[in-house]
Amino acid sequence: MSIENRFQLENTQKKLQELEQLYAKTLQGSGPSEHVREQRYAPSKSGLINSKKKLFDSRQAFKLADLSCRLSALGSRLSARKELSAL
Repeated sequence: MSIENRFQLENTQKKLQELEQLYAKTLQGSGPSEHVREQRYAPSKSGLINSKKKLFDSRQAFKLADLSCRLSALGSRLSARKELSAL
């Protein structure tokens, strides 16, 4: 899974929430015992956990990129002020 921009990040978050809700409803459903349902849907739970980890990593990457842009802009403004004060 590769998330390229904030729009994809937000959509992925929404889809993941929907899948988690569906998973929770499935576990609460009727039929086999709770233990059997948990065993049957263990791969789904594992997939949800992995997706959450990747989503968290993507959010962190976007936060770092945003911070880097802000620091770069701040550096540019400081350089401009130094140049103006030197005149």
